[in-house]
Amino acid sequence: MDEPVEQGLGEFFEESSQRYEFDVVMGGYDRHPVNELFNRIQKTFDGTASELERVTPDVIRATKFAVVIRGYHRQQVHDALLDCIVRLQSPA
Repeated sequence: MDEPVEQGLGEFFEESSQRYEFDVVMGGYDRHPVNELFNRIQKTFDGTASELERVTPDVIRATKFAVVIRGYHRQQVHDALLDCIVRLQSPA
């Protein structure tokens, strides 16, 4: 039952082509860990991530999120993470 209940802002990149927004739904991913991962991804793209913060495609693939009552729409998060994997694997 993933019907949107409110608009959640997942604006993690300044350029509009690199911004991710997720709807908040009744059964979605816990927003806090999702936000933390996308903040790390942003730092990785910016070149400001420390060695421990840096995100690789394998880190994204291994990440699991808890499903909570009012969380981010799961498919939207999956789609955004797939986009990040593609971008990370692309030559600079």
